[in-house]
Amino acid sequence: MTHSNTEKNDATRSAGILLPVFSLPSRYGAGCFSREAYAFIDRLHDAGQRYWQILPLNPAGRGDSPYMSDAAFAGNHYFISPDDLAARGLLTAAELDEAAGAYDDARREWTKNHPDDPAAICYTASNEVRDTLYRTAFRRWKAQPAEGGFLDFTLQNEDWLDDACLFRLIQEEQGEAPWADWPEGLRDRDRETMDSFVSSHREDLLYLKWLQYEFQQEWQRIREYASDRQVEIIGDIPIYVALESADCWAHPEIFQLGEDRKPVAVAGCPPDAFSEDGQLWGNPLYDWDGNTEAVLDWWLFRMARASVLYDVIRIDHFRGLASYYAIPAAASSALNGRWVPGPGMKLFRTIENALGKIRFIAEDLGFLTDDVYELMQETGYPGMKVLQFAFDSGEDNPYLPQNYKTDRSVVYTGTHDNDTSRGWYRKLPEWEQDFVSRTLGTVRGGDTYRIPEEYLAHLLIRLAMNSQCRLAVIPMQDWLNLDSRARLNTPGIPEGSWRWQMEAEAFTPELARTIRTITGEYGRR
Repeated sequence: MTHSNTEKNDATRSAGILLPVFSLPSRYGAGCFSREAYAFIDRLHDAGQRYWQILPLNPAGRGDSPYMSDAAFAGNHYFISPDDLAARGLLTAAELDEAAGAYDDARREWTKNHPDDPAAICYTASNEVRDTLYRTAFRRWKAQPAEGGFLDFTLQNEDWLDDACLFRLIQEEQGEAPWADWPEGLRDRDRETMDSFVSSHREDLLYLKWLQYEFQQEWQRIREYASDRQVEIIGDIPIYVALESADCWAHPEIFQLGEDRKPVAVAGCPPDAFSEDGQLWGNPLYDWDGNTEAVLDWWLFRMARASVLYDVIRIDHFRGLASYYAIPAAASSALNGRWVPGPGMKLFRTIENALGKIRFIAEDLGFLTDDVYELMQETGYPGMKVLQFAFDSGEDNPYLPQNYKTDRSVVYTGTHDNDTSRGWYRKLPEWEQDFVSRTLGTVRGGDTYRIPEEYLAHLLIRLAMNSQCRLAVIPMQDWLNLDSRARLNTPGIPEGSWRWQMEAEAFTPELARTIRTITGEYGRR
């Protein structure tokens, strides 16, 4: 298998598709590591795509967001395939049918109340159905002879596995209260208190560890299958962790926390054209100045874990590693934050010295300063170009392909934070639609012909494919020509995102052939 710390020749022109795991079809709710994942990989291969880009595989957090996880090293156990468990004799066909029926009933109720949102995942029902199946499978697994692989997994991953499982159990027992408000012995991880908790929760801890083991086994099988089909996985690493996370609780010394274990300053972004008050994310900040070596060690451990999961790693909010925006914890907006130097090249030298060359993609969107450009130059990592950003400021816009200064960027029509291209175009003012049309070369009788929205995604895809960027990644929704109902996320709106799901037969052999033809026309694979 190809690992992400293996050097590869990335000079060739290639293409990929962005689709979160949860957006795969599934009869049990959200997408998972089921036969549909393998079928998607087959379609990628048939379509001439080299990469499958996904979103973070961590447990989802507030608002079902994969970017607000309570455990940076753990996997989302709801991605475990019930069908895979059944194939190993841990579930019956009748139990699967009952679960699928229960989810269908919940979906019908959802559709009655949300007629304009038919493709949305019902996470509550999906999680409830799978919790029942997983508990049943666990009881049967436990009754079987012990698996040597499970013991090996727990020993190899004990540095994060115990903390992640303990945090989840304690938080449930404490009624989801902030960990800083837990009883002192649990909050501060007093040895005697923790030993007592472990002793009284052995069964539940075993169950949570088993879920992580199953996640790891199934994902590794998918990676191996993808590798056999010449498809590589681009993973995603959020720069920050949630305050309510196993990572903050287990390693408070690496974050900017006070004696009360609450943040002194939090993460966000300054005011810009899109937000006059800036963005107040609220994540705790790393203590790069006060405890540099400990933070570096944690990041090194994190990247080692990511290298097991992915072939290529996209670093979200890369600019925060050059300098980060620190906002006083008591602030109600991001207006009074300040820029503070980050670890810069020291972090990436540490990673390379320990792990070798890792293929990174640096998410370098948003407000950039000279130190970010310098870090991009020094690392040599490819950045990102998003075509939906290319049409609002004239011919000199840096996101227009004719203005790209290097072929080492990754070009997207849009990302998980953008609308679908069709939905984006529909909402543009007429003058901007006209500029898009002129840029894409739609001229009739000497006059600009405004592109009908049903053709826009196809033309924008071709613009991306034709660019000099070595890699072009297209969201699946754009290949399917879907409108705003298929949008994955709207930044700043915590509820209602991360719920689009592809229909079971949407990625047809005919579409795969079309994608392969277009990809080949522009010399990509």
